[in-house]
Amino acid sequence: MDRETKELHRRKVKLSSEVEGKDETLRKLEEMGFSDEDLLRLKAFLERVSKDENNEVAQVKENFFSAIALYKDISSLEQRKGVEADKIRELAKKKSILSGEIEELEKRKGILLGEIDKEVLAISERLKAMGGEAASQLEQQVTGIKNKFDSLLADAVNTGEALGQMKKMIKEGESSEKSLKSFLSEAKNRLGGNQG
Repeated sequence: MDRETKELHRRKVKLSSEVEGKDETLRKLEEMGFSDEDLLRLKAFLERVSKDENNEVAQVKENFFSAIALYKDISSLEQRKGVEADKIRELAKKKSILSGEIEELEKRKGILLGEIDKEVLAISERLKAMGGEAASQLEQQVTGIKNKFDSLLADAVNTGEALGQMKKMIKEGESSEKSLKSFLSEAKNRLGGNQG
């Protein structure tokens, strides 16, 4: 009987210890906000999934806690997703603003190109008018230069003719001089011969 008493006492201590451990676990779960009802709902969920997947409750529980272990990663991804979504919204807003600015710049570009075309046309017309006027002035100047050149050429021809006549006259004069010298010499000779 002592042995049975000791065995019973040992079992009692063991059960007390287990009950105290379970009480401690329940107390901690309650501190975290889990009620008995939450635990019963969790148990019912695991059993239902086990039945739906035709799997043992122990395996479903293992998968469930593995999924819960990923919660931190999922939560972190959700936060990053939110940050990235904010960035995308901001970029979309900037894109919209830039699109508006681009449209405005395109309008200004069109206006400037129109103004440039008008200016180019006006300058072209002025250049044509100036070119026509310049061509007319140039033609007048060329005509004036041609007339002066013709006059100069005529003067040169006249001068050449005059030089030719002068040379002819000089030759004739030289010839006349020779004739005169000869005549005088002959006259001297005759007069001198009569005196002698």
